[in-house]
Amino acid sequence: MTIAYWMLIAAVMMPYLTIALAKSAGGVDNRAPRPSLESLSGWRQRADWAHRNHFEAFPAFAAVVFVAELVTDGTLNAMIFCYPPHADSMRATIPVSECSLLLRSR
Repeated sequence: MTIAYWMLIAAVMMPYLTIALAKSAGGVDNRAPRPSLESLSGWRQRADWAHRNHFEAFPAFAAVVFVAELVTDGTLNAMIFCYPPHADSMRATIPVSECSLLLRSR
């Protein structure tokens, strides 16, 4: 299983973490959750907002992961490790010579 698919599994689990954080201090009525979640404040309210935002952003993220896996012919793992998001400010996690070998071996 590729790194991209593991990240997809992690993203699937995120809303459970955020809603658990939002409800952690108690006081949330599960029979009428919307009014009680609207009354939250501070970090618990932001956790609830993150939970709700996930359902808007996840379908697009999942589609991009699946398309990237189909288009890259299995080189997506090598590209994830060879080209970190902040390549200018941090060293590559794999030396350039090994990256070229990884990408050519596919």
